[in-house]
Amino acid sequence: LGVLLGKDQLRASARPLMRAAFRKFFGTSTGFVDTVVKHIPSPAAAAKGKVARCYSGPLTSRAVQSMIKCDPHGPLVIHVAKLYAEPDGQSFAAFGRIYSGTVKPGDRVKVLGEAYTPDDDEDMAFATVSSVWIPRGRSKTEVMMARAGNWVLLGGVDSDIIKTATIVGAGKSNFGDDDGDGEIHIFSPLKFPQAGGEP
Repeated sequence: LGVLLGKDQLRASARPLMRAAFRKFFGTSTGFVDTVVKHIPSPAAAAKGKVARCYSGPLTSRAVQSMIKCDPHGPLVIHVAKLYAEPDGQSFAAFGRIYSGTVKPGDRVKVLGEAYTPDDDEDMAFATVSSVWIPRGRSKTEVMMARAGNWVLLGGVDSDIIKTATIVGAGKSNFGDDDGDGEIHIFSPLKFPQAGGEP
């Protein structure tokens, strides 16, 4: 196979020995990163298709145009896809993608639940973002702000989220006097295939 290892490597424990053998056989481990760079588009390039597939409202509004451009100066729109339990066991961090705008700790936001519609705002609640983190595998890094295109973990907004949600800014949008309530819709709730055969 052409895998030649030195005496020190052969005397090493199992994990370093396997790592050295695989490195000699497969080469450096850049395959995953190269594949991601080659096949996964940037957030700005993928925004138009993602918004068209997932957003439940009309695609002609000013808020949607801001989401398609991944505009960090546009109105805040975040699609929350999952809740992760915090170490305290009492709260959750909301994992979502920022489609438009910028979020920072202390921001007052509206949490739009899965049943929200512009005509019936019963499934809407106000919350204050207590913290913003960038997820990094098993850990997270707290940041002072995050802009459009990033995946973030948000603290302080979990109490009214059941599964998924859409988070928008609670104040005036960047569209002048229009606060955007009439044009903001939610992202379609995630649907997963159900296993049949209940007893």
